[in-house]
This record gives sequence, structure tokens and C-alpha cells, in this order.
Amino acid sequence: MPCDHLIKTNELSLDQSAIIEPLSIGAHAVRRSDLQKGDFALVIGAGPIGLGVMQAAKQKGAKVIAMDMNEERLAFSKVWAKVDYAINVENGPVEQLMNITNGDKQALFLMPLEAVNPWLMLSNIQPMEES
Repeated sequence: MPCDHLIKTNELSLDQSAIIEPLSIGAHAVRRSDLQKGDFALVIGAGPIGLGVMQAAKQKGAKVIAMDMNEERLAFSKVWAKVDYAINVENGPVEQLMNITNGDKQALFLMPLEAVNPWLMLSNIQPMEES
């Protein structure tokens, strides 16, 4: 790793230092994208990296849609990352996305894997059966 990519964390706790990586990954993904103010950014996964993407996309002025199957993570993303929309993947995600984007399938940036077609991926999601 090049030395200019390293950050001294002497003044930070170990917990604070550990959160730098997922936040920087999220910021890097948004920086590399062509995301513009007012665009919809669909972030699938509200874990540490997804939260970093959400926060960076919000700072860029995007309308952020968080998607996850965990309601606690979705609730946290509303508070911490201030997402505009939260979708539970088990509750009709395609219909919700169509409502949010007024049916404009081209309006979405799938973050951070923007090359993946979210409509194709989401159309194949089947709700998990309870055991």
C-alpha cells in the first residue's frame, strides 16, 4: 500500500479508527460514480459500507433509497444517514421503487455496483419462507 494512502489515527480510539474504512469505501464509490444532485441512489445493504455510501450520496445531494431485509438497519439508516426512502426487500421492492421513481427505471443509480441492473436483480427476489 502506498504511504500516501495511510492515515494516522493516533488521536482516535480503536472504535473510531475502525469506522474509517467503510465510510471511505462509501465515499470512494460515490466519488467514482456519475451521481448528480437530485439523482436517485439505490443502496442495497444497510451495513457499514452501505451506510458510508448513503451518507456520501446524501452529501452529494442525491435522493437516497436504502434497501435491506433488516428493519433495524433500515430504521438506523433513516436516522444516521438521513435517507429519503427505506425499502424492506421482502415487501414488494419493485413496486416501491416504481412508486418512488414514478416508473422511471433509468432514474436509479445502484450504489456501489452501478453496472448491475437493479430491476433485473430485484425481479428475481423471492420472499424467504419462515421456518
